[in-house]
Amino acid sequence: MRISRLYCQSINTIDTEITLPGELSHYLIRVLRLKKGHNVIFFNNEDGLEYFAEIITADPKAAVIVAKTSQVKQNESNIDIHLFQALSKGDKLELVIQKATELGVKSITPILSTHVDYKLTAEKQEKKQFHWQKIAISAAEQSGRVFVPKVHQIALLDQALAENCDLKLILHPKAHTNIKTLKQQYPNARRFHIFIGPEGGLSQKEVDAALNHHAIDLQLGARILRTETAPLAICAILQTLWGDF
Repeated sequence: MRISRLYCQSINTIDTEITLPGELSHYLIRVLRLKKGHNVIFFNNEDGLEYFAEIITADPKAAVIVAKTSQVKQNESNIDIHLFQALSKGDKLELVIQKATELGVKSITPILSTHVDYKLTAEKQEKKQFHWQKIAISAAEQSGRVFVPKVHQIALLDQALAENCDLKLILHPKAHTNIKTLKQQYPNARRFHIFIGPEGGLSQKEVDAALNHHAIDLQLGARILRTETAPLAICAILQTLWGDF
């Protein structure tokens, strides 16, 4: 039987009974149908450990577990990728968050740009951010990570461009920069900021603004990639050339 792997912030000790929150208890007992004596792996997104626990009380409202052992899990990427992804229609951003987490991204910030038609109240934005963070948590659970990428609040492109890093890349289908050339020019880069436009792309004014903030415009091959394809392609390339692939 495959051992379930879940995030729980309150699990940080060995040989101590811990009562799980109601939502997590329900998921373990009602959804996964686990029983007393079944084993579960937990991580808390803080100490880099995996905790191997046993269910002591299979209560769907307040399950009790005891972590028997723990071990360090060292599978985080050696590079820090912060993905700035333009908001899109439908569930494209959800897909990007899920797959970017699997690819080792450290941070994700949804951004507003000229061609984004996305209006939300402050309350709805908060709910969206909570939902997106849960997607990142679920992807970290599945992919074996012990740290979850932070999904930040929606930001304006100009604000995002002002942040510093080792290599700032803006993907643009009309750019001429070659990724192999960048590897030669920046062999020791470790902190990357990646900017991806929406379905309609980034405006020339926005591209110029990025260049003024020391970003490098980059084209990925001869074909135009969709807004949900481009971030996954560039993350995989960065992990191959600079990271842990």
